[in-house]
Amino acid sequence: MKIRLSASASALCLGFVITLAASQSAAASPFDLIYQGVTTTSSINGNAIADGTSFTIQIGFDSSSEDPGEQGVAEYEPTSISLEIGSTPFTVTSLSGDAIVLADASNQIFPSVNIPIFGSGLDNTEFLPGYLGTSTLGWSATDVTPTVFDDYIGSQFEELDLPTTAGQLDLNYDAVGGVNASIIATPEGNTFAFLLLGMAALGLGTAIRRSGFAAH
Repeated sequence: MKIRLSASASALCLGFVITLAASQSAAASPFDLIYQGVTTTSSINGNAIADGTSFTIQIGFDSSSEDPGEQGVAEYEPTSISLEIGSTPFTVTSLSGDAIVLADASNQIFPSVNIPIFGSGLDNTEFLPGYLGTSTLGWSATDVTPTVFDDYIGSQFEELDLPTTAGQLDLNYDAVGGVNASIIATPEGNTFAFLLLGMAALGLGTAIRRSGFAAH
């Protein structure tokens, strides 16, 4: 005996399969760690950058690159760096030796605080924008989710050296004003495509079922 599925059932099954595949591919979704602040005593290729100039650093990483460390601490490999100072973008020429270190409130170094750290392989400088006391509920260093960090209460390291196509960037931020730090999810294009295709198939199945049409 041959079992035949109606057109609506086939479309619904296809939708579920595609959506499931998209959810699986999103299990190790890429993320961006974002810092925003204003400069102090900074320079590019030896040329001074005016104090108080706004900057944004967007550092891409994938949760699959996790390298667990001590309790509440994990390290990730950056995959990209997008940098803008004022309205000028800068291209970072090397990610060699760079690392993102995330520490959640269970860490033993700074207990009860959540800290995103970016370390540059150039001159081994680190960008640690102070002690960030709170973060989005449910976040952890080893289970990365979109996160907004707040409660800036100080500064540990505030200098970052990066190689760019415009020369070496020496970036220092205003420790008094601090920085904003956040992590956002950045699904890959194929994940978006799978999700949209799955939703379309589900919608088609529902429409066919409601119309009462079935293929025999």
